[in-house]
Amino acid sequence: MRFTDPDQLSHALGIAFSDQQLSAITAPLEPAVIIAGAGSGKTTVMAARVVWLVGTGQVAAHQVLGLTFTRKAAVKLDQEVREALAVAGVADPDEVGQQVMTYDAFAGQLVSDFGVLLGQEPTSRLITDATRYRLAARVATTSCMCAIIGISSRTGPWADARRMARNCVANISGRARQ
Repeated sequence: MRFTDPDQLSHALGIAFSDQQLSAITAPLEPAVIIAGAGSGKTTVMAARVVWLVGTGQVAAHQVLGLTFTRKAAVKLDQEVREALAVAGVADPDEVGQQVMTYDAFAGQLVSDFGVLLGQEPTSRLITDATRYRLAARVATTSCMCAIIGISSRTGPWADARRMARNCVANISGRARQ
């Protein structure tokens, strides 16, 4: 099916879009920012935009790249796009080929595909802020424990171990005490 009018899209998907939603869905194929609150139908509008772009012949389904911040949102958007394309009859859901992923996953794919051009190993793995924090915490904990064990085994008194632990934590946080 090919679309020439937004009403055809609304009818094909069985959704009565608001004027604002239709403006976002049928906007020209150029960068845009759309701000919408929780529960406003962003995912449905994004899926409908993909259907509109494919249904009007502006893009092929395999040329679509959807980026989100969370894996949960990526899964939801991917499912809604596939379902909307199938319901509207503009693409075979088994042959769609659009990609929906998180920004982190996309960056990782770029490094994997093209990192060698920048001197990076294709097998390099990008880590998220949460992973970076966990690694730093593990190193800090291990370093502090080694320092405490080293001091207490040499000197014996627990007072020195407590002082060393405080200094170790302070050093890690950038607030070393003398």
